[in-house]
Amino acid sequence: MPGKTAWLASSLSIATAGWMLGDTQSAQAAMDLQPKTPQWAKEHVAQQVLFQYLSPIVTIAHGNLAAQEELQPLLYEVKDGDTLYSISKRYGLPFERISLFNRLPDANRLQVGQKLKLPLSKKWIRVQEGQTLKTLAEQYKTSPNVIERLNPHVDLSVEVYVGQVLAMPIQLKVPSPPVERTSVRVPVKSKSGVLVASRSQAAQGVISFRWPVVGQITSRFGWRNGRMHTGIDIWNEQRERCVIHSAWGGVVTRAGYSNGYGNLVIIDHGNGWVTYYGHLSRITVAKGQFLATGSPLGYMGQTGHATGVHLHFEVRRGGKPIDPLSVLP
Repeated sequence: MPGKTAWLASSLSIATAGWMLGDTQSAQAAMDLQPKTPQWAKEHVAQQVLFQYLSPIVTIAHGNLAAQEELQPLLYEVKDGDTLYSISKRYGLPFERISLFNRLPDANRLQVGQKLKLPLSKKWIRVQEGQTLKTLAEQYKTSPNVIERLNPHVDLSVEVYVGQVLAMPIQLKVPSPPVERTSVRVPVKSKSGVLVASRSQAAQGVISFRWPVVGQITSRFGWRNGRMHTGIDIWNEQRERCVIHSAWGGVVTRAGYSNGYGNLVIIDHGNGWVTYYGHLSRITVAKGQFLATGSPLGYMGQTGHATGVHLHFEVRRGGKPIDPLSVLP
């Protein structure tokens, strides 16, 4: 124990002297003091404390932590295999916010080495008594993984400690998408009283959902034959030649066969909104692909548990299916 005590006392003396003198070289001196393989747990914690107080990053933030918010967005360099969706999940950001923030003309065409601005900045804080990595993540509405990415100079494999200086994420404002004039489809009743998806005049404003196909609604949302029908069925006379379109822009999270749905495409639109396109005869998109509103994704079919050729269309919010007619224009 005498050896440990002497080492800690010596180290703290150096730290105090460097701090008072404002010697910028003290940061390097502190790092030189750290043995590559600490021999004692207490010594390892002491080294982390010294490194935190003497490192250039913390020296910059020391004067007034509250004023050290970095207003500039974080930059991310696209790597091989990256997609807009995978990057958004990595940093806990909705993919559409990254796309809008960078005004990407085609979110599917990211280039290796391309620099993306993330709508994310960081704020320096000092850990208070009782705070943990989990409570900090909850306070700043993020995840421990994102905090770790913002603090590559800190070993967060163990719990944080009082006085530790960390960077926390701050989401930046993203400009609203431009208002545009869009042609929409609305349901009308035919002479037989059956709802039909037909064209209407152009509507002014930003349109959320649009009809995935023009046709006749053959089955509504709700209970049917003792079972809950979680979407609507739409039939078109072109049958297998009828192209199905995305009802809103988003990322394809599933594109393949799925039991009763048959050939199924699922699109995540962000903010808890998801749409399903079932019974397709053919799928023309792939998982991870970004689709703009109205993009083709496949053809109407009869795969899975289907009594005839049609599209089974679902809208889900927060994982729960809702009546598509309540959000379609």
